[in-house]
Amino acid sequence: MAAPGPNALVRKVSWLGGNYVCAGQRHGLFRRGAQRFAAAGRKDLAEVALRKADEETGHAELAYRDLEALGLPAAEVIRLVQPPSAQTFADRFRSYVESSDPIALFGFSYCLERMALARDAAFVRNVETICPPGTRSSWFIRVHRTISIHSGPVN
Repeated sequence: MAAPGPNALVRKVSWLGGNYVCAGQRHGLFRRGAQRFAAAGRKDLAEVALRKADEETGHAELAYRDLEALGLPAAEVIRLVQPPSAQTFADRFRSYVESSDPIALFGFSYCLERMALARDAAFVRNVETICPPGTRSSWFIRVHRTISIHSGPVN
């Protein structure tokens, strides 16, 4: 694997800030999706959405803690960074939840989670090499990599 570039840590900080923004909305959007499915008489899908909401709860805090582990004021970084892609992902997710048939929220979520599959142990080690020695700031990526490996498609 190639050595990280000179802006690798900046990209990681931006990525963590974006994941805080997006992940912080997902559990609430899954709960809203559950309400919409229940109102449409789809108790089965409402239950799946609630289960996903529970799985997503707290994930934003992992990104927050990773920023703090880097010695950064996480709240200030998140306020300043706000990558447009993070809000775009959250807005897209919201549009699926609020659509006439919110089933696409599962597909979109599945696609986002599958992207983590490419993040193998070598990738995680590479990310850790850009961090100051002795910091443990890869919890967000480790948790999502593990979820992606162990979760299957929504039935």
